Amino acid sequence: MDRIDKREGQPSGERKRKLGGNEAQTAGKGRLILGEEPDWLMEAVGCLSASYMLDGEGWKKGKEALSEAEKKELIAPYIRYRDSMRWELKPAFAKYPLLMNFIETEAKKPESLEERSEEDPCFHFDGYLMYVRRLLAEQERPADEQIRACTARFFADAFEESRSGAKAFDDAPPVRDLSDLLAGLEEWKSDTDRYRAVLLYTQCIEIFDALRTLREPCAQAGRRALPLVQDRMERFRREMEAFDCAHSLLSATGYVDWSDWDGQADTYLTPGIIGFNTMRFHFTVEQELPEGVPEDGITAAIDMGLEVLPLIAELRGKQENDRELLAGLKAISDPTRLKILRILAREPRYLQELSRELSLTPATVSHHLNVLIDEKLVTLQLTTGKKRVYYRAEPEKLAWLGRQVSRLGQPAQQKEG
Repeated sequence: MDRIDKREGQPSGERKRKLGGNEAQTAGKGRLILGEEPDWLMEAVGCLSASYMLDGEGWKKGKEALSEAEKKELIAPYIRYRDSMRWELKPAFAKYPLLMNFIETEAKKPESLEERSEEDPCFHFDGYLMYVRRLLAEQERPADEQIRACTARFFADAFEESRSGAKAFDDAPPVRDLSDLLAGLEEWKSDTDRYRAVLLYTQCIEIFDALRTLREPCAQAGRRALPLVQDRMERFRREMEAFDCAHSLLSATGYVDWSDWDGQADTYLTPGIIGFNTMRFHFTVEQELPEGVPEDGITAAIDMGLEVLPLIAELRGKQENDRELLAGLKAISDPTRLKILRILAREPRYLQELSRELSLTPATVSHHLNVLIDEKLVTLQLTTGKKRVYYRAEPEKLAWLGRQVSRLGQPAQQKEG
C-alpha cells in the first residue's frame, strides 16, 4: 500500500453527501462528506501518466500479499478504465505541450525511481494538482497573483517536508522569487525534477489555464468511462457508509494515530479510481477556507482509492493466517503432543486411555491436550452412553496446516489467496 501523502488542498466537485447518519449524530465532531464523483482532472492526469503503475511489475511486488492471479483480477477493470480515458483525452491534452511535458515525464519514469527512499525529495505533478484544486473549482478564474501564491506555497511546503520531514507545514519558509526556489532545489538530487520545478514555477499561469480549460473534457470522459468500474465504485460507497467521521475511517485503515486530533473539522472524501491502492490526507489552513468555515478552523480532505480498505483487509487476513500457522506449528512441535495427535487421528480416546498409552500422568496429558484444544487441533466428543469425555483430532485443521506448509514451496503465481 502506498504511503499516505499529506498535502494541502480542497476537494473539487459540487456534489457531495454526508456520511454516518443524521446531523444530530455528527454534531460536535467533523462530518465525513463523500464526493459523488472523483476529481476528474486528477483522474485524467493519472491515467495519462500511470503506465508504470498498471503495466509494470513494480507495484505487484508490494506488501498486499496477493497472488499473481488475484492481482490480475484486481487491476483488470482499472486498465480498461485507464485505456478508455487515454484514448479519449490524449488529443485534448496534446494541444497543451507545456502541460504534457509534466505528464509525459511521469509516464516515462523508470520503475527504479519509484523505489527511491521516501526521504529523497522529488517532484510529483499530482501533488501540485491538490494545491490548485480549490482554485480550479471556482467559477471565476482566480487572479494571476492567487495562482502564483498557491504555486509558491506548494514549493515552500515541499521544501519544508524534504528538509525536516515535518508533518505540519505552518512554518514553511516562503518562496518569494526564483532565487528562493533555486535555493530550495539545491537538496533535490534529480536534475529532471529540478527542471520540472523551475518550469512549473515560471509558467504556472499558462499551466493553470490549460488545466482549467481541460476540466470539463476530463469530466465528460470520466463519466463515460465510469461504468467500467461501476461495481467497484458502488462497493466503495457502501464501505464508506460504516464511518461517521474521519477519525473512525483513519482508525480502520491503521495508517495514522489521530488520537490527539480533535476531529472537529469537516473532512471531504474523494474517491480515487486510477489511484486505486493509494490514500492521501491533506489539510487546508490559513485564510483560504470555504464559505461557512470559521476563520480559526481547518478543513481536511482524504483522497482514497477504491481498493484501499479491501487490500488492508486482505493483508490483515494473510497476517492472521500466518499467526495461526505459527501457533499451530508450535503446538505440534512438542514430541508428546505429536504422539497424542497420531493416536487421536486413528480413533478418539478418553484421558485415562491416553495416560496409560503414553505412560504419563493424567495431569500431564491434560496439559498437552489443552494446548492442542486451544489451537483447534483437538476437539471434545461427549459420549452420553459411556458418560465419558473423549478427545478426537480435528482433521480439517490438520489438513489446513498441511496445505499452508505445502504452499511455502510453490511458485508465487501458483499460490492460492
